[in-house]
Amino acid sequence: MTFGPGPDLSRQVCLNWPVNPTLALQSIETALRLAIRQALGEAWIDKPGAPARHDLVEKHDVDARRRDGVSVSDDLLDYTMTTDLSRIIQRNWESFAPVFKDKKRTDAYLKIVEDIRNAIAHSRPLVPFEEDLVSGIAGQLRSQVTEYRSMQGTGSEQYYPKIERLTDSRGEVGSHLWTGPLPSSRLEVGDVITFTGSAFNARGNPVQWFLFVRPGWQNPSQARAASRVAEGDDVVIEYVVTRDDVNEDLVVAVVIATDAEFHRYNEVGMSTAGLRMYDDVSYFHYAIAPPVR
Repeated sequence: MTFGPGPDLSRQVCLNWPVNPTLALQSIETALRLAIRQALGEAWIDKPGAPARHDLVEKHDVDARRRDGVSVSDDLLDYTMTTDLSRIIQRNWESFAPVFKDKKRTDAYLKIVEDIRNAIAHSRPLVPFEEDLVSGIAGQLRSQVTEYRSMQGTGSEQYYPKIERLTDSRGEVGSHLWTGPLPSSRLEVGDVITFTGSAFNARGNPVQWFLFVRPGWQNPSQARAASRVAEGDDVVIEYVVTRDDVNEDLVVAVVIATDAEFHRYNEVGMSTAGLRMYDDVSYFHYAIAPPVR
């Protein structure tokens, strides 16, 4: 596998490695939602312990009204809290035993997560051992969910990593289409685009994240070589818009791959960015206004 070294983006990209408690909790909730979706399917909302549908719909509607300029999720599972997720798993344990194996240990983990989440929600600082504890639980639960999903998978997900969640600063979700949708955001030079993402890897190899930009999909020759900007399952990547990005359709691609020998995709079209073999990609489109001077 060959990756172009790309330009030095150290002044443009800064990383928050997934070691802080907030990211660890996000990682845990993502893992629990994936487990619920895998084990119960779309029927999860009708299972014992699940919140009432109308309560989740109300949360969605309130979220949409309050967050002007943000694209909110339409997936009702995204509006469940940690306590909801724990209750669903505990009250449907027969479906989750193949995922988490030991019920007593899982119950203990979930109780710790609920307590720590409550402390963070009330702005109470965690002591170092609590931070280590929630980080370790996140790693354990993610590993169990990843192993279960890889065993259940019948397609490429049992072999290759996949971007499970990736949104930008406005809550927009990326597209797998290089040529669309049309930009929904207009940004200025100096603006910061924050990408928050999560990936699951069936084989356990560390996930590497790459970022590259191209001013319009019609101009492949103007693509800048991709740079590796992060490693891990959960990342926060910040990109600072520069004068070189001024365009009515700036394409920002976030790509994941591992150092494994084989990959899901092998595309010549990626070669202009120094990437050819990779495992998943998400494209974002922006209109960048020219500076006044």
